[in-house]
Amino acid sequence: AHDLRSFLKEKLPEHMVPAVFVLLDALPLTPTGKVDRRALPAPDRTRRELERTFVAPRDALELQLAHLWEEVLSVRPIGVTDNFFELGGHSMAAVRLFALIENKLGRRLPLAAVFQGATIEHLAGVLRHNANPAAHPCLVAIQPGGAKRPLFLIHPAGGHVFPYIHLADSLGRDQPCYGLQARGLEEGQDPHARIEDMAAYYLEALQTVQAEGPYFLGGWSMGGLVAFEMAQQLLAQGQRVALVALLDARIPNPDEHFAEQDLEATLLVDVVRYFGLSLGPWESLSRLPKHELLTRVLQQAKSAGLVPPDIQAFQAQRFLELCKADFRATRNYVLHSYAGRVTLFKAREAGPPIISDLATRSDPTGSGPAERTPAAGPSSDPTLGWSQWAAGGVEVHVVPGNHANMVYKPHVEVLAEKLKACVEQAASGEAWFADGVKSPAGSMRDAR
Repeated sequence: AHDLRSFLKEKLPEHMVPAVFVLLDALPLTPTGKVDRRALPAPDRTRRELERTFVAPRDALELQLAHLWEEVLSVRPIGVTDNFFELGGHSMAAVRLFALIENKLGRRLPLAAVFQGATIEHLAGVLRHNANPAAHPCLVAIQPGGAKRPLFLIHPAGGHVFPYIHLADSLGRDQPCYGLQARGLEEGQDPHARIEDMAAYYLEALQTVQAEGPYFLGGWSMGGLVAFEMAQQLLAQGQRVALVALLDARIPNPDEHFAEQDLEATLLVDVVRYFGLSLGPWESLSRLPKHELLTRVLQQAKSAGLVPPDIQAFQAQRFLELCKADFRATRNYVLHSYAGRVTLFKAREAGPPIISDLATRSDPTGSGPAERTPAAGPSSDPTLGWSQWAAGGVEVHVVPGNHANMVYKPHVEVLAEKLKACVEQAASGEAWFADGVKSPAGSMRDAR
């Protein structure tokens, strides 16, 4: 079963990988020769197929947590040393798990706790000692081990750093990797309204881990834009930046006819298009009341297996509010010319529409706001427009997959291989540090 699951994860999205496998000599058939689904045996939701050592819960708290994990992951039994993500856990499962912990145990944990130790044993320890698992609310130690300089990855639109789990794992256990998640993920927090404020807040967090440069920064989609602004602010502090990795980050297209009151409906309709859900014509969807549209999208997403069946509307609404805040922040961000070099990892395939392709004001001179103009498309500019903003040049790496799946298996292995080589090159001193001097290599290097 372990080999089957590993194979399927290379072919399917994680939410489509079966949690349980049943071995049959033959499929039961109806008299007409079709598969008799009613005659299929009920899955035995046990973990007999897993060969790792099973450690049973040792006290009442670990037992309570084990029951909650089994409910969320539909796998049983679960030992206290089993890893949440290796058992099929993902971002929505973590949201559901932590909501259950709060509802049934009366204790609230930050989502970052699952990264600090993705086991029942660790979470029980956090709950017993009322420990804050993160040094900073937005700092997530995805893979803190290793003696190398850390790589800091900034969240995409929506605020989560869960998409970087596979990337950090593929980079190797000797490469420390930290995520920076959005303020506003946890209840009681207000999201940032400006990219500049996000960047300053995240710099405070990463400097609790690494006080001095050179720094390695990166981000997927909107996260690349925030990483770009963080590099700008580090240069202003007199720090050195060794790497700014833009994972298919786009200079968004303007939307002059955007209406603030339609933002939530626009985002929900984009979700419908993005995942290929069938809810009817766009015109009729966009006219629905917001709460009704959210309910319909959530119901369809549950039916399609994109989210767990008991995710509540308020949980989806929090994610939507973060997306709205990210939309506004990106739309109002003013680009300035960056003195250093950036490295662009561009998805090879065209994919579904990018929810975070938003309007951005641009100032290539750095002297003030300029007129908003459309970014160059991938067909006309291999740098996706970034060569206009990076005085030190743009190094382009084309990676497999499209914008939506490039950070997931099986494509992430190639992305990690190329990113690791860039990190090692920067660490060895062969790369040009951003120090305000234009790279002698010219405006662009194509390293496909």
